[in-house]
Amino acid sequence: MVLASGTRSAEEIIRTLSTPPFPHDPYPLYAELRDLAPVYRSESNMWFASSYEAAATVLRSPAFGQGEGARMISQDPRYGDSAVLQALGQMITFIDPPDHTRLRRLVSRVFSPRVIDRLRDYVTQVVDELLAPMVREGGGDLVTGFADHIPVTVVCHLLGVPPSDHAQCRTWSEEVGLSVEPGVSDEQLKRADRAQLEYDAYFRALAVEKRAHPADDVMTLLTQAKEEGDKLSEQELVSMATEIIGAGSETTRNLIGSGILALLRNPDELRQLRADPGLIRSAIEELLRYEAPVQTAVPRFVLHDVELEGVALPEGAMIGAVIGAANRDPKRFEGPDRLDLDRPDNQPLTFAPGIHHCLGASVARLEGQLAIGTVARRFSTIELLDEDPPMRQACDLGPNPRGPVSLPVTLRGH
Repeated sequence: MVLASGTRSAEEIIRTLSTPPFPHDPYPLYAELRDLAPVYRSESNMWFASSYEAAATVLRSPAFGQGEGARMISQDPRYGDSAVLQALGQMITFIDPPDHTRLRRLVSRVFSPRVIDRLRDYVTQVVDELLAPMVREGGGDLVTGFADHIPVTVVCHLLGVPPSDHAQCRTWSEEVGLSVEPGVSDEQLKRADRAQLEYDAYFRALAVEKRAHPADDVMTLLTQAKEEGDKLSEQELVSMATEIIGAGSETTRNLIGSGILALLRNPDELRQLRADPGLIRSAIEELLRYEAPVQTAVPRFVLHDVELEGVALPEGAMIGAVIGAANRDPKRFEGPDRLDLDRPDNQPLTFAPGIHHCLGASVARLEGQLAIGTVARRFSTIELLDEDPPMRQACDLGPNPRGPVSLPVTLRGH
């Protein structure tokens, strides 16, 4: 490919996106990559799909799967001695049909509309309790004092974990999360292993308690989950509980933190939301599009030779759907770099549509609606104390979170 002087190649763009220090604003680079090569194989032999059409196909088509991920995890030389790597390999994220279909069907009741609707009052209570000290003090940190705490608190409640254990589960979740970072070190893996073993013991004991004393919670539903004579094994149950907490935490705290930050940077849209609180459902979809909490989906693997936007992909190739780029594709979204809370026909790829669609998407949406909607409604003035807050970002070669690490503000009520 011959490029004009000063123009970056697709490989240079991938390298910039994937090498610390990561770009604070990746979207111009995504646009360049999308224009140059919407389907591109990097020198690392990893493919990237950056257009909306290509990324949506990777996420939805049965020609792409995630099951190979479990085999790759098992090839880590540390696998045999690592509790966390063994647990990751059994999570639904890294399983393809027919086992994926079976597990998905067994846990489908866990996130039913009835369960989610009953959660609304509790989420409202959590949001109000976290905001109370900020109201008294006239400010605080809307990430470390707010967004960071909502997801684990809510998901633990949903599972039936006693409130006294919520903080411990959050700590375990963060430690286990170290194992999915690219190039996890031996020391990080040891910490993650310790947390996973404690997680396993805790949830096995909780499962015994829920079988003996069923309650109106998700852990009880998981222990009772049956379909055509099938049920979750003990390890599947523990892995599912671990995954529900871990997957729901990072995504949702980034949705809340990034969503508030986007509104503060777009005051006209914030005023529109305050004038019309009913706009919050549409607003959440737009915030999920505008600043995806996870910028690249869990890598898929090509299950048979396939063509994607005119590019031949061989069986076994690994490809990442770059959601952050796809969600701002001008071929799919008019004015994609503009925040538009009532954008019509808004279907971002943020929760990975297809058979691997995020299990907790409905919970994350509810938390986002209540957290962001309450902040917008309750405070007439929200002033950022750091106009350019640090962002949580990881390598672009895997699932990489993006969201503010902190969001210190001053607040005044109506």
